[in-house]
Amino acid sequence: MKIYYRGYLISRIDYPDSGCTVFGRRPERRTLAAEDDTRLAMHWIDREVLRQKVKDAGWLTSQAVSA
Repeated sequence: MKIYYRGYLISRIDYPDSGCTVFGRRPERRTLAAEDDTRLAMHWIDREVLRQKVKDAGWLTSQAVSA
């Protein structure tokens, strides 16, 4: 089963205890994480989106941290 969530791909194999794999955005779709179920994979993606927004806003620069 494949789920597309916020531009990411969650791939789940329907075997018992197999879990999910989170793949990144296009074009390369590299493997980013492995989670136990789809709900945890969606939470991981939500955290990743927030981390990316913080990074893009420049809040992690040395000037922002020292101020």
